[in-house]
Amino acid sequence: MRSLMVAVLVVGCGGTASGVDRAVSAREELVTPQAFAVVPSETSVELDASVDRGDAHESAHVTVPVVSGGAVVSGAGDQLELRELTIDLAPVDIPESILTGGVRLVDVHLRLAAPVTTADATWSDDDEHGGGSVRASLVLSWSVAISGRTFVLADQRIDDLAIAIGVDRSGDALTFDAGLIADGARWSWADLVFFGDVAVTLHAEQ
Repeated sequence: MRSLMVAVLVVGCGGTASGVDRAVSAREELVTPQAFAVVPSETSVELDASVDRGDAHESAHVTVPVVSGGAVVSGAGDQLELRELTIDLAPVDIPESILTGGVRLVDVHLRLAAPVTTADATWSDDDEHGGGSVRASLVLSWSVAISGRTFVLADQRIDDLAIAIGVDRSGDALTFDAGLIADGARWSWADLVFFGDVAVTLHAEQ
């Protein structure tokens, strides 16, 4: 994860990685917003779940499979604008050490709260690889399934996230990568179960 964030930010070190002269570079393509589809097998979401029981604190690490998602990215002068980002997650089984009874989080979706633009983007010499970082908020939509019944929970807004983003050339298409690490408790369910220490690695293709 941390290596991804570093790699995204240093793509502008120079050189022509592709070695191919193109009529339109990745940077020029981004004058028009480009849509990307998340590749689930190359995208991961991990988090910690915890509960306080007065005299005891239990926690568990959870890896959540990614089902689908997408992103829309464009150029903004020398910068990159992340216009849309969605991540659809598979149901999350809450570990029995946290809550007993087979509790599941379902219909779990993350989306970008509002478009954001980098302030530190760098580009390779051939304008085929660009990256930077943004401060963004994500909105979490979710429901909980208990004993065969599903209850829709209020949306949670996760603010002030540092997200590294990058666009790269892959053959005739572009790819998009993003990574974030959000330490500490970030949201809760009924102030009983807390979720945090979120790590996301995302890869998307056209």
